[in-house]
Amino acid sequence: MMPLLAVWFAKETADENFHKKARTFIIVGLILSSFGDTLLMLDREYQGKGWFLFGLGAFLCTHICYAAALFSMAGARAEYLRRNWWLVFPFALYLAFFLYILWPGIPNGIHIPVIFYGLMITVMAIAAVNLRDHVPLRGYRMVVAGAFLFVLSDSLIGIARFVTPFWGASIAIMVTYIAGQYGITRGVKEIFWE
Repeated sequence: MMPLLAVWFAKETADENFHKKARTFIIVGLILSSFGDTLLMLDREYQGKGWFLFGLGAFLCTHICYAAALFSMAGARAEYLRRNWWLVFPFALYLAFFLYILWPGIPNGIHIPVIFYGLMITVMAIAAVNLRDHVPLRGYRMVVAGAFLFVLSDSLIGIARFVTPFWGASIAIMVTYIAGQYGITRGVKEIFWE
Protein backbone atom coordinates (compact mmCIF):
# COMPACT_ATOMS: atom_id res chain seq x y z
CA MET A 1 0.00 0.00 0.00
CA MET A 2 2.74 2.49 0.88
CA PRO A 3 4.41 2.51 -2.56
CA LEU A 4 1.00 3.25 -4.11
CA LEU A 5 0.39 6.03 -1.59
CA ALA A 6 3.86 7.46 -2.33
CA VAL A 7 3.17 7.47 -6.08
CA TRP A 8 -0.27 9.07 -5.54
CA PHE A 9 1.15 11.73 -3.22
CA ALA A 10 4.07 12.52 -5.56
CA LYS A 11 1.69 12.88 -8.51
CA GLU A 12 -0.86 14.99 -6.59
CA THR A 13 1.80 17.37 -5.23
CA ALA A 14 3.88 17.77 -8.38
CA ASP A 15 3.37 21.52 -8.50
CA GLU A 16 5.89 24.32 -8.20
CA ASN A 17 3.77 26.00 -5.52
CA PHE A 18 3.82 22.97 -3.24
CA HIS A 19 6.07 23.08 -0.16
CA LYS A 20 9.05 21.19 -1.59
CA LYS A 21 10.74 20.31 1.69
CA ALA A 22 7.55 18.87 3.19
CA ARG A 23 6.83 16.99 -0.05
CA THR A 24 10.29 15.39 -0.07
CA PHE A 25 10.13 14.37 3.58
CA ILE A 26 6.67 12.79 3.16
CA ILE A 27 7.71 10.83 0.06
CA VAL A 28 10.91 9.59 1.74
CA GLY A 29 8.85 8.66 4.81
CA LEU A 30 6.46 6.60 2.69
CA ILE A 31 9.38 4.80 1.01
CA LEU A 32 10.92 4.06 4.41
CA SER A 33 7.53 2.76 5.57
CA SER A 34 7.56 0.32 2.65
CA PHE A 35 10.94 -0.98 3.84
CA GLY A 36 9.60 -1.17 7.39
CA ASP A 37 6.57 -3.18 6.24
CA THR A 38 8.82 -5.63 4.40
CA LEU A 39 11.20 -6.02 7.35
CA LEU A 40 8.35 -6.67 9.79
CA MET A 41 6.95 -9.31 7.42
CA LEU A 42 10.39 -10.94 7.39
CA ASP A 43 10.37 -10.80 11.19
CA ARG A 44 7.10 -12.75 11.29
CA GLU A 45 8.62 -15.34 8.94
CA TYR A 46 12.12 -15.54 10.47
CA GLN A 47 11.82 -14.51 14.12
CA GLY A 48 14.97 -13.89 16.10
CA LYS A 49 17.02 -12.75 13.10
CA GLY A 50 17.01 -9.04 13.93
CA TRP A 51 14.40 -8.12 11.33
CA PHE A 52 12.23 -6.47 13.98
CA LEU A 53 14.99 -4.04 14.95
CA PHE A 54 15.65 -3.19 11.31
CA GLY A 55 11.92 -2.62 10.81
CA LEU A 56 11.84 -0.47 13.94
CA GLY A 57 14.73 1.55 12.49
CA ALA A 58 12.92 2.08 9.18
CA PHE A 59 9.77 3.31 10.93
CA LEU A 60 11.84 5.46 13.28
CA CYS A 61 13.24 7.20 10.20
CA THR A 62 9.69 7.50 8.82
CA HIS A 63 8.58 9.37 11.95
CA ILE A 64 11.66 11.59 11.77
CA CYS A 65 10.76 12.45 8.16
CA TYR A 66 7.14 13.19 9.04
CA ALA A 67 8.12 15.34 12.04
CA ALA A 68 10.58 17.24 9.83
CA ALA A 69 7.89 17.74 7.17
CA LEU A 70 5.32 19.00 9.66
CA PHE A 71 7.72 21.30 11.50
CA SER A 72 8.94 22.70 8.17
CA MET A 73 5.34 23.50 7.23
CA ALA A 74 5.05 25.55 10.42
CA GLY A 75 8.26 27.35 9.50
CA ALA A 76 10.20 25.33 12.12
CA ARG A 77 8.33 27.33 14.77
CA ALA A 78 6.55 25.90 17.77
CA GLU A 79 4.46 29.01 18.37
CA TYR A 80 1.20 27.18 18.88
CA LEU A 81 2.77 24.84 21.41
CA ARG A 82 4.57 27.72 23.13
CA ARG A 83 1.23 29.44 23.62
CA ASN A 84 -0.44 26.19 24.62
CA TRP A 85 2.47 24.47 26.37
CA TRP A 86 0.12 22.35 28.48
CA LEU A 87 -0.77 20.34 25.35
CA VAL A 88 2.60 18.58 25.58
CA PHE A 89 1.70 16.98 28.92
CA PRO A 90 -0.89 14.47 27.60
CA PHE A 91 1.70 13.25 25.09
CA ALA A 92 4.37 12.91 27.77
CA LEU A 93 1.96 11.09 30.08
CA TYR A 94 0.90 8.73 27.31
CA LEU A 95 4.52 7.94 26.47
CA ALA A 96 5.47 7.35 30.13
CA PHE A 97 2.41 5.15 30.76
CA PHE A 98 2.91 3.19 27.57
CA LEU A 99 6.60 2.52 28.24
CA TYR A 100 5.67 1.47 31.78
CA ILE A 101 3.26 -1.13 30.37
CA LEU A 102 5.75 -2.38 27.77
CA TRP A 103 8.86 -2.37 29.96
CA PRO A 104 8.67 -5.86 31.56
CA GLY A 105 8.18 -7.55 28.18
CA ILE A 106 10.88 -5.72 26.23
CA PRO A 107 13.85 -8.06 25.66
CA ASN A 108 17.22 -7.08 27.10
CA GLY A 109 19.28 -4.99 24.74
CA ILE A 110 16.45 -3.14 23.01
CA HIS A 111 15.10 -0.97 25.83
CA ILE A 112 16.96 2.11 24.57
CA PRO A 113 15.80 1.72 20.92
CA VAL A 114 12.20 1.31 22.11
CA ILE A 115 12.46 4.43 24.30
CA PHE A 116 13.93 6.43 21.43
CA TYR A 117 11.22 5.15 19.08
CA GLY A 118 8.54 6.13 21.57
CA LEU A 119 10.01 9.61 21.89
CA MET A 120 10.10 10.03 18.12
CA ILE A 121 6.49 8.99 17.51
CA THR A 122 5.52 11.42 20.27
CA VAL A 123 7.48 14.22 18.60
CA MET A 124 5.78 13.40 15.29
CA ALA A 125 2.32 13.67 16.88
CA ILE A 126 3.32 16.92 18.63
CA ALA A 127 4.55 18.29 15.29
CA ALA A 128 1.11 17.56 13.83
CA VAL A 129 -0.65 19.41 16.66
CA ASN A 130 1.79 22.32 16.27
CA LEU A 131 0.46 22.98 12.75
CA ARG A 132 -2.62 24.62 14.29
CA ASP A 133 -2.83 28.30 13.32
CA HIS A 134 -0.32 27.72 10.49
CA VAL A 135 -2.51 25.80 8.04
CA PRO A 136 -6.18 25.55 6.99
CA LEU A 137 -8.38 23.68 9.47
CA ARG A 138 -9.60 20.83 7.24
CA GLY A 139 -6.10 19.71 6.27
CA TYR A 140 -4.93 20.20 9.84
CA ARG A 141 -7.62 17.88 11.20
CA MET A 142 -6.71 15.19 8.67
CA VAL A 143 -3.00 15.38 9.54
CA VAL A 144 -3.67 15.25 13.29
CA ALA A 145 -6.11 12.33 12.90
CA GLY A 146 -3.55 10.52 10.74
CA ALA A 147 -0.74 11.13 13.21
CA PHE A 148 -2.85 9.88 16.13
CA LEU A 149 -3.87 6.76 14.18
CA PHE A 150 -0.22 6.07 13.33
CA VAL A 151 0.66 6.37 17.03
CA LEU A 152 -2.22 4.02 17.85
CA SER A 153 -1.00 1.50 15.27
CA ASP A 154 2.50 1.54 16.75
CA SER A 155 1.04 1.23 20.24
CA LEU A 156 -0.94 -1.85 19.21
CA ILE A 157 2.23 -3.39 17.76
CA GLY A 158 4.00 -2.76 21.08
CA ILE A 159 1.19 -4.37 23.07
CA ALA A 160 0.98 -7.42 20.78
CA ARG A 161 4.76 -7.81 20.74
CA PHE A 162 5.81 -7.03 24.31
CA VAL A 163 2.70 -7.39 26.51
CA THR A 164 0.31 -10.01 25.13
CA PRO A 165 -0.94 -11.08 21.70
CA PHE A 166 -4.62 -10.32 21.30
CA TRP A 167 -7.39 -11.39 18.97
CA GLY A 168 -7.64 -9.24 15.84
CA ALA A 169 -4.29 -7.55 16.47
CA SER A 170 -3.12 -7.83 12.86
CA ILE A 171 -6.33 -6.33 11.48
CA ALA A 172 -6.43 -3.52 14.04
CA ILE A 173 -2.77 -2.69 13.43
CA MET A 174 -3.14 -2.62 9.65
CA VAL A 175 -6.38 -0.63 9.62
CA THR A 176 -5.01 2.08 11.93
CA TYR A 177 -1.66 2.08 10.10
CA ILE A 178 -3.13 2.51 6.62
CA ALA A 179 -5.69 5.06 7.82
CA GLY A 180 -2.95 6.96 9.67
CA GLN A 181 -0.62 7.09 6.70
CA TYR A 182 -3.45 8.14 4.41
CA GLY A 183 -4.60 10.82 6.85
CA ILE A 184 -1.15 12.36 7.06
CA THR A 185 -0.48 12.36 3.33
CA ARG A 186 -3.99 13.41 2.31
CA GLY A 187 -4.01 16.12 4.98
CA VAL A 188 -0.67 17.55 3.84
CA LYS A 189 -1.90 17.54 0.24
CA GLU A 190 -5.15 19.26 1.25
CA ILE A 191 -3.31 21.94 3.23
CA PHE A 192 -1.67 23.28 0.11
CA TRP A 193 -4.83 23.08 -2.00
CA GLU A 194 -7.25 24.74 0.42
